[in-house]
Amino acid sequence: MKKYSVSLFAGILGILLTGDLLAAEISSMRPIKLGSLPADAAIVFTMGDGPHVPGSPPPRHQAIYVMNAEGGNVTRLTLNLQPRLYEHVVVSPDRKFIIANFRDGRRPRDRRSQLWIIDLERKMEARLVPSFDSAGDGGIDWDRNGYIYFPGTREKPSGKGWPVSELFRIRYDGTGLQQLTDTREIEKDVSVSEDGMMIAYVRAAVAPGARRAHTEVWIARSDGSAARMVYKSGTVGVKSAHDPELSPDNRRIVFSQVNSSYKNFPRTYNTAHDLWVIDVDGTGLRRITPEGGLRIVPDWIDDRVLFADRTEADNFEGAAVTSPSGGTLKRIGPPGVRLPKWIPVAAAGVSGAASPSSPEPATEPSAAPVTSARITIAVIQNLLTALDYEPGAADGVLGQRTRLAIAAFQGREGLPVDGEPTGELLLRLSVAVRNSR
Repeated sequence: MKKYSVSLFAGILGILLTGDLLAAEISSMRPIKLGSLPADAAIVFTMGDGPHVPGSPPPRHQAIYVMNAEGGNVTRLTLNLQPRLYEHVVVSPDRKFIIANFRDGRRPRDRRSQLWIIDLERKMEARLVPSFDSAGDGGIDWDRNGYIYFPGTREKPSGKGWPVSELFRIRYDGTGLQQLTDTREIEKDVSVSEDGMMIAYVRAAVAPGARRAHTEVWIARSDGSAARMVYKSGTVGVKSAHDPELSPDNRRIVFSQVNSSYKNFPRTYNTAHDLWVIDVDGTGLRRITPEGGLRIVPDWIDDRVLFADRTEADNFEGAAVTSPSGGTLKRIGPPGVRLPKWIPVAAAGVSGAASPSSPEPATEPSAAPVTSARITIAVIQNLLTALDYEPGAADGVLGQRTRLAIAAFQGREGLPVDGEPTGELLLRLSVAVRNSR
């Protein structure tokens, strides 16, 4: 989860409103039927229409939904009727836009993907990089400078086999398109660090003399420079790595990896996937989820990892949360949730952005001083815990988990939802705790 400047997106919205799209890789805006984003929305995901059948392949039509951090207040956002197989979906930092990729649901064998931006306030949409043959297949993400990161293929591939894809980034208004990698390999599953300075991604490469590709987890600066491999996994489909996500402090990476000891889920992802965590220096590899399930697309904030979960034992498919150190899995939301991602909590008064070419942040974080503000936040965290909002440890640090808990409480109490620890919030929490006894 990230904090970003509201002025940045005001400028982007102005460009979209004025139609000043010269030299931009974006189509004309067109209307789309949309619901409203609830104030307490904390997770965005896709889900198929009709009855959910666990273990079935993705339907030909998937809509975009949101829910709160506890899995409640499930709301459908996209109300269009034409067949669209939405897959990866992310919400912009100011909660005004959605970036999503989808396939034509009428052509299930067509692997080409389109990348679209959706304006939640104006209820309009436009296609990004329409000149690409395929874009967004294999993960999308954004940074606080207004860039969208995605894997793409510029030209239609010739011959058989999986097309080569490179990594790109583009601004929300369709300008500033940059190619970040140029290896002629398959690079995808890209994600951006919380501070917007680093990216993590997967490369599928064929070693000299090998007949099948293997996968590697890589990190780089957000402009594609200083790229280096962190982890070499196994053969694609046997022990391949997928979906890497940097930790909030940029010290670790969580990713999914095929577990070919199991031969389950043959109609979808072939077999089980486990979640693993590794330090960015390539050490400390450890598995954080039980074996046998299908756990993919992890998304890490504070001390929680959100992911898509599917198990055979109890025929479950949906969203779940666990600790980056492993432990108990907590299922949230309705059955049928696919590819869940955290939604940013818009923070007022946050401005400024680091240059993509700035050096990597220091590895040792500074300790937060003990101040009256920190004590107040700790009290708020204790009150939120008493009301079962799960803000994390009462350490007086205003992290994203605490902001999400505050936002959830504010939404239920009819307060402005900004995730800020105000005096009015403290009063309302105190009253709520007293009334709950």
